[in-house]
Amino acid sequence: MNRKPGLLALLLAVAVGCGYSHGFIRDSMTTHEVRYNINVVSQRFIKTASGSSNEGSIFCFIPVSGDLYKRAMDDLYAHAALGPNQTVNNLREDHQSVWYLFFFCNDRLTVSGDVVEFTPGPPSKS
Repeated sequence: MNRKPGLLALLLAVAVGCGYSHGFIRDSMTTHEVRYNINVVSQRFIKTASGSSNEGSIFCFIPVSGDLYKRAMDDLYAHAALGPNQTVNNLREDHQSVWYLFFFCNDRLTVSGDVVEFTPGPPSKS
């Protein structure tokens, strides 16, 4: 009886894993109301920037590292390289998870957004 095909199939299943991915658009609203009186003459799209972070977990619930969102957002802003009068709008999240026989899981978070530059005009008279 040859056990090598079964062992090969088990090793292949562990190495390949299975998983899913999904994403959604984040809102950029807060519960605080901030009032600005800025005279904006124009705005223009500069580029799309993204940042990502990976996190592994043992048995798919014991995380190996932490701060998945913080690391992804730090990476996003590093790639955005914002200049004066620029901001990141339209934040989006994409999640991907891969399971390796539920002994180990790898989660990947990618956040992306549009870098927009505003051209201010003269101060408005109130």
